[in-house]
Amino acid sequence: MRALLSASRRTVQSKNITVNDWQRCHAKNRVAISLAPFWRLTVTVNDEPENLMVLPPIDESIEDKIIILRASRFQMPMPTATIEQRKAFWQKLVDELPAFLAFLFQWEIPSKLVRARFGVTHFHHPDILQAIDNLAPESRLLRLIDEELFEIGSERGRGSPNSWSGSYALMAVVVATKRASFSQHRLWSVSRAT
Repeated sequence: MRALLSASRRTVQSKNITVNDWQRCHAKNRVAISLAPFWRLTVTVNDEPENLMVLPPIDESIEDKIIILRASRFQMPMPTATIEQRKAFWQKLVDELPAFLAFLFQWEIPSKLVRARFGVTHFHHPDILQAIDNLAPESRLLRLIDEELFEIGSERGRGSPNSWSGSYALMAVVVATKRASFSQHRLWSVSRAT
């Protein structure tokens, strides 16, 4: 339960940063002031499940307030193995900034991507979104129930459904008992990073 509250708190904080015009800001041991900053929140994580758990669950209340991109490793266009090579690469990036800014100033956002609230529509990389969804406790429970009802991978079941009669609580006990591994027991206790 504590983990679900933490995930909910992260969602609320993310929404506050992205939607509220005025923000309460203060230095340590100073009186807080209200400011109206123009800012964007960025969170960069690796795509392993334990790292993705710092992101809020994506539901209809936050989906338009978050853009989820996936970055991949690519070969650098210039050598960067030595300090001198890295400095040369950095200088090349700096030298290209005026041309990049000129491009951005003349570029218009395509109409299909324009949204009144935030200027542009949201985008969620499908692989990352699926990985986040798979971390949700209800998704993990559904997988365990499917394994129980369909006996996935067993000789007896071969994917045909078994009948079930009983309550959710009884199914939870059956699933937890039959699939008693550390990671599955965590389903009932810790569901998201705190």
